[in-house]
Amino acid sequence: MAGVVQRTLDIPEMQMMVEFPGDPGGLDYHHRIFWYRVDRATWIVSTPDYDVYEDYDQMTVIPLPRNGNYPAGYAGQMYIPDNGALMQEYAEMKRQAEALAVVRGCTDRPGAPVGEVAVAGQWRVADVDSKMFGDIIPNSDLSDAANNVILSHAGVSKRLHVKDGNIFTLELVTDFDRWKELKRPGLPGGDAGDLRLLSCTRLASGKRQLGLSKALELMTDTKFEDWPHRGPKSCREFLESVSEHGGDLTTYHASFLRKSGLSDNSAAAHEYKNLLSVLRYALSYDQLDVSNLASIEQVTRRILEIQVAVRRNPRHPTFDAFDYAARGSIDEVGGARATTYNEWMAEQQKIEAKTLKSTREWREEQNAERRRANCTHEADDEDDDEADPSKKKKTKKKKKGGAPSGAAAT
Repeated sequence: MAGVVQRTLDIPEMQMMVEFPGDPGGLDYHHRIFWYRVDRATWIVSTPDYDVYEDYDQMTVIPLPRNGNYPAGYAGQMYIPDNGALMQEYAEMKRQAEALAVVRGCTDRPGAPVGEVAVAGQWRVADVDSKMFGDIIPNSDLSDAANNVILSHAGVSKRLHVKDGNIFTLELVTDFDRWKELKRPGLPGGDAGDLRLLSCTRLASGKRQLGLSKALELMTDTKFEDWPHRGPKSCREFLESVSEHGGDLTTYHASFLRKSGLSDNSAAAHEYKNLLSVLRYALSYDQLDVSNLASIEQVTRRILEIQVAVRRNPRHPTFDAFDYAARGSIDEVGGARATTYNEWMAEQQKIEAKTLKSTREWREEQNAERRRANCTHEADDEDDDEADPSKKKKTKKKKKGGAPSGAAAT
C-alpha cells in the first residue's frame, strides 16, 4: 500500500526495505521478509504480494525494526503489506520458504549468531515400526507443499511426509549411528515403539486384513538377548515355506491333511487346525510381527512337531524326543534343572567317552600286533623244521588193540 506509514510486522524473521529504482508507481522501496540464506548474499524472501522467491545481492536494503514504525523519511515511496492480511498468510509463506530452503540446501536461519557453524543433516524416516525406518528422503520429495508439514518444538524439528499414501515422521539426522542407537527398543525415555507390531492394513470395507506375502515383507529379523526359546527361530522360515509353494494359512491345513494321510477326526488334526488358526489371526487380523513373538514361536514349534510325528506314522503319531525346545526349569521326575552345569557335565562325559574309545582302540591295535608277531614266529619255526629233517620230533607209536583175552590173558 503506497504512502502509508504504519508499524512493521511482529515476527522473529528479519524485515528489510529493498530499493528498486525506477518503479513505475514511484514506490522504489519494497518490503521483504528474509527467511533463509542461500549463500553469501542470496536469501529466500517473501513480498507484500505473498510471493516466495530468491532475492540476490547488489541490492540496497534498509533494515526494519520488529513491530516498529516504518522510516518516516521514505513515506510515499514504500510498497508495504497490510499487516492483518499478511499475517493470515504468514504460516503458508513460512512453509513455502522452508520447503524451498530444503531444496537449496540451506542450513542456517536468519538472525543466527555470527560464527555459528551450520549443522548439515539428512531427513530420515523416524518410524521404527516401519520397514522404511532410517531411509533417506531426497530433497526433491520434500519440496511438495501438499505432502510435507514441518513441526518444531523445543528446538527439535520434525516433518510429516506423505509417500505412497502413507504418512511418515521424518527427523533431521546428522549422526545416523547415534540416532539409530537412541531409537533401539527398551531404552529409557526412547520412542522406539514396539517391534512386535507390523501395521494396520484395512480393506476398502474397513475390515482389518493383512496377507501373508505382505506380512513377510514387513517383518524384521530382530534378535533379543532375553529370548526364552532355545535354538533358532522357526516361525518366519515356516511362513516363507508356505508362501513359496503358493499357499496361504487358510488353505494349508486342508492341503496337509490330504497329502499326509492324517485322519480329519484325530486329536492331532484338531490340534494342528487350532494352532494354524492362532497363527493366522495373529498375522492377518492382529497384524503382529509373529517372528518377534515368543508365544507364536512356541505355537510354530508345536506345528512342526506335529508334522514330524505325522511323517513318522500318520495313523498313530508319536512325539518321542520332542521336549528339547519345551524344556522348563523342572525335569520329568520333578528335579530342578541346572542347564549350564548339565551342559558342562555332558561335555565332560563326551570328552571322557572319546578318551576311553581311543584307549580301547589302542589296546585292540596292540593285541592285533602281538597276534601277528606270534603267527610270524610260528611260521618261521615250521620252515626251519622242513629244512633240517633231523630236528623232526619223534612221535610215539600207538599200541594196537585193547586188553588181552583167551590164553594170552591167562
